[in-house]
Amino acid sequence: MPDRSKMPPLRPLQTLRSPEPSVFTLSNGLKLYCLEAGQLEVARLDLAFRGGRWTEHKPLVARGVSDLMLEGSCRHDGPWIAEQVDFFGASLGTTYLMDGLEVSLFSLNRYFDALLPLLVEVVTCPAFPECELCTFIEQSKANLLVDLQKPDVVAYRTFTEMLFGAEHPYGYNSTPAGYDALTRADLQQFAVEHFHARNAFAVLSGRLNDRLVEQTREALSRLPVQGKPAQPKSIPPCPPHGGRHHVAMPRQSQTAIYVGRRLWPRRHPDFPAMYVLTQILGGYFGSRLIKRIREKLGYTYSIYADLEMMRHSGYFYITTQVAPERAAETLREIFAALHNLTAHPPDQAELQMVRHYLLGNMLANVDGPFNQADYIRTPLFEEAPADMLERIGHVLYHITPDELQALAATWLQPDTMTVVTAGPEH
Repeated sequence: MPDRSKMPPLRPLQTLRSPEPSVFTLSNGLKLYCLEAGQLEVARLDLAFRGGRWTEHKPLVARGVSDLMLEGSCRHDGPWIAEQVDFFGASLGTTYLMDGLEVSLFSLNRYFDALLPLLVEVVTCPAFPECELCTFIEQSKANLLVDLQKPDVVAYRTFTEMLFGAEHPYGYNSTPAGYDALTRADLQQFAVEHFHARNAFAVLSGRLNDRLVEQTREALSRLPVQGKPAQPKSIPPCPPHGGRHHVAMPRQSQTAIYVGRRLWPRRHPDFPAMYVLTQILGGYFGSRLIKRIREKLGYTYSIYADLEMMRHSGYFYITTQVAPERAAETLREIFAALHNLTAHPPDQAELQMVRHYLLGNMLANVDGPFNQADYIRTPLFEEAPADMLERIGHVLYHITPDELQALAATWLQPDTMTVVTAGPEH
């Protein structure tokens, strides 16, 4: 055992600092954010395009573009692209988000200049081969049929549809007919409208040097200055708050539960305090929902509360899976926890515990260049404040239990909650 008398004393963390990248504006208007840190000679470039579901002209187009971008360009087919990436021991991938798409290159520094032209190629002239589109459609439909047998997936799909509406960008669900309706022309139209410098930003992170930064700037300057602008679709109004719905799945052994409500984007002034309040309710292993429903009652292995934030909206939710005969009692316990938050302030000991947990968790989330890159991309996508780490830290140090209770009374009233269950009738 270590001699604790010789260990340095523990000191409370006094301040949190958000990553501060260097910013370059390229000749085509694209902004490049550079984060230099780390010991290994590796770097990652994340090229992000805004839009996603909010500006797609047909459902599922953005997902299709993300999945098929690397399946071929106007110069090379997909296998050649994959072989080149593998040859250099690198990684080239895409990420589909509600509010945009990302293309990410991860490589040893000494090979970065050889791979940058490939990244630019797949972005500026994706081919979307017809045969690959057909394969994507068939595989997606097969995966969807499997997913629709899972209560948690069905409950989530129903929950988001009830929150936003079946025609809303954040509320619509994938269907076999939706996949069948996709065409190569749809994907090409989306690429033309979105893949240009005015609609993009890039984050370069890792063990950087002047030469690597300059090579990246030169490569990204080749992106077209302006494509055909993407027009946001006409968004239907969201349904009223509240409501209950059960999806009968008689052959399942568990019931999935979603409870929650619409909120607002991350830039809302109440977000930092709401983030803290959500952790108290169900955001970590010592939270109220875990202690009561998992540890004391033994109804579930996992239950948690969280916030999902997007550029134009957001929502709060609680989710778990339980035995069907325990679903009604679990819902009663969830609503009792919500009522308790709105009626009684948390005590100082509970607030101190979540303060220590969140401070450590947030430090871990910005440890290393790639975590820092993930952190700064979020506000860029969502138009949120770049100093959110400091804002949450300020709330952690200064918010009072009474203020948390008042926040719960404003945003977590039980009668505003939408409830969805999926599983056997009981």
